[in-house]
Amino acid sequence: MLYRLMCLALYVIAPAACFGGETPVSDLRAECRNGQVFLTWKEAGTPTGTTFNVYASQKAMTGTVPKDAERLAHHIEAHSARDWWEDPASFNPNEEPHTVGWIITDGGPRLDPSGGLFVHTVTTKESGKDLFFAVTSVAPGGKEDRRIVAGTNVLGTPCPVQAGAIQPIWQLDKGQMFAKDAGKDKPLFFDFHGSFEMYPNMNYMLFGDGTMGWREGLAFKFVLIVVNDEVICKPVDRTWIGRKLTEHWHERYRNVQTIESMWWGYNSNIYDPAKMKDGVVVDYAARRVLGLVRWCQSYLGTDPMATYSTGMSMGGIAGIWIALHHPEVFAAVRAQVPVVSFTSGNRSLKLLDPLCGGKKGITSATKMEDGTPVLQYLDGVRFIKNAKADLPYLYITNGRKDGAIPWENNPPFYRALRDARQGFAARWDDGEHLSGRDAPVDVMRWDGHRTLFRYRLDQAYVAFSGCSADQNPGNGDPKDGDIVGSMNRGLESKDLSETEAR
Repeated sequence: MLYRLMCLALYVIAPAACFGGETPVSDLRAECRNGQVFLTWKEAGTPTGTTFNVYASQKAMTGTVPKDAERLAHHIEAHSARDWWEDPASFNPNEEPHTVGWIITDGGPRLDPSGGLFVHTVTTKESGKDLFFAVTSVAPGGKEDRRIVAGTNVLGTPCPVQAGAIQPIWQLDKGQMFAKDAGKDKPLFFDFHGSFEMYPNMNYMLFGDGTMGWREGLAFKFVLIVVNDEVICKPVDRTWIGRKLTEHWHERYRNVQTIESMWWGYNSNIYDPAKMKDGVVVDYAARRVLGLVRWCQSYLGTDPMATYSTGMSMGGIAGIWIALHHPEVFAAVRAQVPVVSFTSGNRSLKLLDPLCGGKKGITSATKMEDGTPVLQYLDGVRFIKNAKADLPYLYITNGRKDGAIPWENNPPFYRALRDARQGFAARWDDGEHLSGRDAPVDVMRWDGHRTLFRYRLDQAYVAFSGCSADQNPGNGDPKDGDIVGSMNRGLESKDLSETEAR
């Protein structure tokens, strides 16, 4: 159950000098609500490249930050109260900059974009305690100024904190957030966008906890729609990393400080290229999406047996690497022209190389946080063969001449699904990246939400395998096999009778 917990501690103190000089941070304030502490502050001018650290302690802090204080965040950029989502230059260096502050209360006023913001998610260990928070600055060369002055860059009075369910924040001037249980018992449909796509008028924002990104407090926006027979969630795959990803092969990423993860993961040390070799790769996108699923189920009341995924290109990748990997959550998937495997030596791996491996890209030594080699994890055929559960039903289409999505990985993926007796229907043609637009009517119906709604986590379905009408996708060479074909196309089942034992 989602519930609201409020506690407020505001501090308005004029900037003060310490050790003969003023701290860059002043007027530090803290407000705890919905399981998160919102820290805001004023910022003096600092050299380009200055970052900030945030600390917490149950004891009052004076003089300098004590060694036993817990560092909650690092590499917070200057003027972090700026809502970079509202600045077109955050996504395209050729756009005219537009600077406004964050909205951190439902439909409330914007913060001063020249100040700072950090959002901390209260842990169960901290819950019910009174905490002092402090903010320090780190010079471009890496030297931290640990000086603190009560009421200036450290709270003079502690803030009582309480753990709770994170609540997304309404972002629009008009309208209001959906009421609790607004999606009661409705199916939940995730629409994942393709690369470089953005949605206008995103109505919700969520500040993530420490599991959802390279540091906690990162902001993620999404569109939520509640209609008569379903809830539609459209999250956006963008993350602020506080630096330009100069090692990226695509110019558009080399000149902005935000990344797309291809609806997958990235290096835990992506904020510093020199440290990426010591980082691990984490599937942050899945954690963000699963967090949204939990909120939609607990707050909106969506049917936990009826969650679905659809997307094209990069959005189709989300179906393969989030939905299929979480069969306990998703009941069915529609994936158009997705990457089904990121294999060494294949151009698809180039999409993830700078995000996961830095300048050297992903190698055999690049590991997930559990020690699994990334190249092994990204092998879609291996995943299907080793799946421990029945996967969500998958509708998948690909084109043989797709210049962005390598065809050679698709035939073995289809066959792995067939041999593993997983439920799927596949269709391919001789098209390029936007293939399938002239597909037969029955295949076009795969795109309809109601096609996916046939499947539920609490209902069995028939998984067809080895149909005599299946065509041959070939050996991976675009010229081998049936140029246009399908597997399990047109096969459906209904009116199944099932019991606990049969």
